[in-house]
Amino acid sequence: MIKYLILILILLLSACQSEESYEGSPLSIAVIGSEAPAHVEDSDALSAERYSLTEFEEERPDGYDAVLILVDQLSEAADPVYVEMYEETEFTYVFAESEAGPLPFVMDASYETEEPKWYGGPDLIFLEHDGDTHATLQVPLLDKTGESREAEAYEQIWEAVEENRF
Repeated sequence: MIKYLILILILLLSACQSEESYEGSPLSIAVIGSEAPAHVEDSDALSAERYSLTEFEEERPDGYDAVLILVDQLSEAADPVYVEMYEETEFTYVFAESEAGPLPFVMDASYETEEPKWYGGPDLIFLEHDGDTHATLQVPLLDKTGESREAEAYEQIWEAVEENRF
């Protein structure tokens, strides 16, 4: 009997988690970093291909709707070489779990210097560059009580990517 209750609980939890995944138009995502969230890699509407930051900068491949730069790459992603790449390419960049806001990715500022100045908590940062200006969208990963809202945040970001395709 206990086995059945545990099985039912697992099935209910799985069903609740899958309801929060992005279900819009299919998107092609370049993923830079070690471990993408499961709902990014398991989504039927998202196709993801992995790159290192250096590979992506050198190749600058076409055909992606967005580039997702994961938390383990944020410090390196703030390097001026990459900031220049964000300005020169027509991609939407998403910086996962940024605790430094968007500044290190739009100007000459290190991630480590900006991190203590940012009071917004970990965010998903959506960044587009259109010639002279940057458009950003900051989506919090935590709700007001401090609980994770990661699946909702990613869904909001992918919807913004879908709306702003080049």
